Amino acid sequence: MKTLQLTDEQLGTVMLVLSLYREQLDDIVSAVEEAQMDDESKPPVMTKAGLVEEVARTVQVTKKQAEMIVNVVLDSIVDSLRQGEKIELRGFGSFRIRNRRSRLGRNPKTGDKVEVPPKRIPYFKPGKELKELINPDETAESSES
Repeated sequence: MKTLQLTDEQLGTVMLVLSLYREQLDDIVSAVEEAQMDDESKPPVMTKAGLVEEVARTVQVTKKQAEMIVNVVLDSIVDSLRQGEKIELRGFGSFRIRNRRSRLGRNPKTGDKVEVPPKRIPYFKPGKELKELINPDETAESSES
């Protein structure tokens, strides 16, 4: 498995985008904690457009430039996964491909047996720091032990 090589500038851009994701995640976690959600309501959703707006605002570039930055980061992740590379972003998490074997499935309408071909599935494993940001109460409890 190859390691993705980035220039300092590319790495800086990746880290900026991930820190913005992290800030958005913090905002979402805070909003969810503050809101008195009933069973009918849904938590806020971070979209690509929202991330582009946040990058544009934080870095003070146009939305078009921010969209290019976000696209480069996401395309780099996808290209690396296509090549079978694992992507590790310290403090955030890692992306990798899991290979699924072929299997025998069933057609839900007819109940007939169907051969499901093997496939590659992208998988994200959150890092320790990201888990702690999402679950601050558990971190405080485990450090008290």
